[in-house]
Amino acid sequence: MTMQKMNIPKTLRVGYREREGTYTGRLAYVTYIDEKGKHRKQKSWDGWRDHKIADDSFDNEPTEGFVLNKKVGGYRYSSWDQRATYCRVYDPRGFEFEITVENLLYILDYCSSIQGKGLEGEFIYAWDKADLVLLPVNTPDYKASTEFTSLQTKKVTRKDMVEGRVYLNKNNDLVMYLGRHEVTEKSYKFNNGVRKKVQHVFKYIVEKEDENKYGYSPSRYYWFQSGFTKLASIHSEDIDPDFANEYQKFIESKYHTMADHIEFFRRENESKYFSSRTSYFYKDDDGNMWHFETKFYGNLCTVHGMVRVTGDRMTYVNSPIPKEWVEKMNYEKNTYYANVPDNYTYLKHMLTSDPSRVFVSSLVNKFGNKCENYYFDTNNPYV
Repeated sequence: MTMQKMNIPKTLRVGYREREGTYTGRLAYVTYIDEKGKHRKQKSWDGWRDHKIADDSFDNEPTEGFVLNKKVGGYRYSSWDQRATYCRVYDPRGFEFEITVENLLYILDYCSSIQGKGLEGEFIYAWDKADLVLLPVNTPDYKASTEFTSLQTKKVTRKDMVEGRVYLNKNNDLVMYLGRHEVTEKSYKFNNGVRKKVQHVFKYIVEKEDENKYGYSPSRYYWFQSGFTKLASIHSEDIDPDFANEYQKFIESKYHTMADHIEFFRRENESKYFSSRTSYFYKDDDGNMWHFETKFYGNLCTVHGMVRVTGDRMTYVNSPIPKEWVEKMNYEKNTYYANVPDNYTYLKHMLTSDPSRVFVSSLVNKFGNKCENYYFDTNNPYV
């Protein structure tokens, strides 16, 4: 569950169908009306419930008297009919519904369950994205989620926007407005893997956790929006004292200024370990750069050949593999491209015998900041 950012709606919609093993003989499907008056998950709700049984609407207010019933699901007969494990809970308004085991464990961290009397304390219905959560009101997450929910009805208009001001968005994050700029986006359909799109740029006051393990995602530092509908309020009317510095940092960053040339960098880790399917460059005695690709599964190594760098392009040079390499590596042909088995041992020796000769490449913009993809001037791009 994503605590502290759960939605607590004002109105519940409850549909029913008959089910054995419940206190009332009925199992409920609980959904809600959102802040815009839309019935959320209505299609699946209508498809699940028995239309012969009248549905109900309830105010979503703190309520006590919930009782645990039984565990359901969790029985694996085959890979296709497995049902996740849930726990049934009786609502004092006369129906039963299901919560996840994770939700139950969270409840028991804050509340006692007394046999015959049920769960102690007041509870309210909340939604963690699309998932229902029975939330105890005596938890810090109840207060945080109440604040989060209140933000969803607030708004900021265009006339409220001033560069350098700090705003609160509907995710409860503080963001500094840097203005409307061209933003580089990864796309394999445009401009060799990167395209530009004009968007409103915000800088997180507190950096977020990086959501992209490959490191490109700007979501750790910046928040890009096409409009202002996801802003909740003005946090400060004053211009942030760090605005000029943050503005310039964005202008110079890879998220705004695209690369214009390639540079080679020494590997940060000069150990004998090389990542699989990774491009490396070996600098020979004449200063030429040879492009290698490691393929450790199957102990394969590829020598793509010598490369020539021109601006933001690399071009293969149709040059034969050096004679000493051919003798020591099991090449079947002396060409500028070879992918032959059993070359791993010698290649690893060559790359680790003198780490100062081994480089990785990166696109760099005019401010010296590393950017994203580089592409060879061939039919096959390498990322």
